[in-house]
Amino acid sequence: IYDRYQDVNWPYVSSDVKGVIVKGTDGYGRAVVAADSFVRGAKSRGLPVGLYHYAQHGDPVRQANVLADEVARLDADTIPPALDFEGTLANELTSAQGLDFCSKFVQQLRARGFRRVFLYANTTHLNKIYAPNWASRDPDLLIWGARYGVNDGTTYPGLGAYTGRVDLHQWTDKGRVAGVSYPTDLNRSLTNWMTATIGDDEMAIADIERDFRNEMVARYGTEAASQMPLGKALAQVYQALGDAYLGSGLTHGALLAEALRPGQEGVRMPGY
Repeated sequence: IYDRYQDVNWPYVSSDVKGVIVKGTDGYGRAVVAADSFVRGAKSRGLPVGLYHYAQHGDPVRQANVLADEVARLDADTIPPALDFEGTLANELTSAQGLDFCSKFVQQLRARGFRRVFLYANTTHLNKIYAPNWASRDPDLLIWGARYGVNDGTTYPGLGAYTGRVDLHQWTDKGRVAGVSYPTDLNRSLTNWMTATIGDDEMAIADIERDFRNEMVARYGTEAASQMPLGKALAQVYQALGDAYLGSGLTHGALLAEALRPGQEGVRMPGY
């Protein structure tokens, strides 16, 4: 959903809604209408919420950083961030160029700590950039595929001839939802991506990576954050941190950001 096109009365939103993905960014900046209100509204209902980025011609790495920064600012990461690959960009790029753009965008989000990332496109564009092959090799690439069929807001069309994995199917843009005043996109989960779990240790590391990247961006800027050797940093800091120090009240990411500064060799523990 997007605050520019829909009005939402959050207390009255249907209990059938299980999650919300809000347009957060576009090209090199925030969406024309920022996602703040809708993120707050979704959280007020206890709904998982994430942001999507409308891709434009230009640098995919820089655009990925714009999305990652906005997800961090709004703390909107209970649904993985999404790249929206459609419109002029998807139509004008060749297959190889489209795949290159999307790959670089996804790689940069992962460098910023997001292990699972959504790729949104219609099924024609998914085929164009070889998404079925990509998704078969990368289980953490979540495919958000659009195919509308008759698109009357009530008839579920299925995926037609598309044979690749689709985790979330956007099946109409004419849906009606209690609490939402205008027609909206409706999506159906086709896999267990919302409930899939990973090991506690792996989840903790993923959370720390994301927290660390966000702290680094806030303290030292995007360019410095992108240059930090995160794997080495984690190993070094976990060797240096003791149980007593973890009682300081700072998050793991804040500790890492304080301990590791751009251009610095090794680890400097705060207060030491």
